[in-house]
Amino acid sequence: MVLVGGQPPGRLPLGPTAWSGRVAYGELCYGAAKSRYAEESRARLNRLVELIPARPLPPEVGPAYGSVRANLEQSGPPIGANDLWIAAHALVENLTLVGSSTREFARIGGLLFENWAGEDESS
Repeated sequence: MVLVGGQPPGRLPLGPTAWSGRVAYGELCYGAAKSRYAEESRARLNRLVELIPARPLPPEVGPAYGSVRANLEQSGPPIGANDLWIAAHALVENLTLVGSSTREFARIGGLLFENWAGEDESS
């Protein structure tokens, strides 16, 4: 998830249809921990998680992860492990993944993806 100026993009659909996976939440926690403003970043993240809860991975995500990873390795270099887990979770739940790694996620067949950041961070 991309926070622009410390705020989520204006298109963020809050409510029961907006949620984060635990892997994405872990990535956000990592970003907050390594931030120059770690305490402020953690506080913002805590407020965000109140609005957008982090859901657990259902068991079906494991086989989806394996399939996506095998397919990607056959067609070129793999994407990051955490991005694979995040994509597999979105595939299993049949939801649109919002992020900024357009080039990486575009390689995953059947994945619904939107880039709200306006630029690709995977380059």
